[in-house]
Amino acid sequence: MTSDPNSPEVVASELSEPEATALISYLCARGFEARPCGSEPEAVDATFVPGEGVKVVVKQSDAERARQAVDQFRRE
Repeated sequence: MTSDPNSPEVVASELSEPEATALISYLCARGFEARPCGSEPEAVDATFVPGEGVKVVVKQSDAERARQAVDQFRRE
């Protein structure tokens, strides 16, 4: 059985709401369909769990390239 390339995969976690919002904008500007885990893109606050932060997901097929973009984002 092969996995669905469109299924969501976490590329960043334990982010604050402002960090997640900035990262999602950064990834979307680079062509990724990024969103906070378990919600619609505009509902970041609904996914924030105190002590756990926000997770950001992209399509599984984009995950490797998105992780490279996350690393670049963190260096900037």
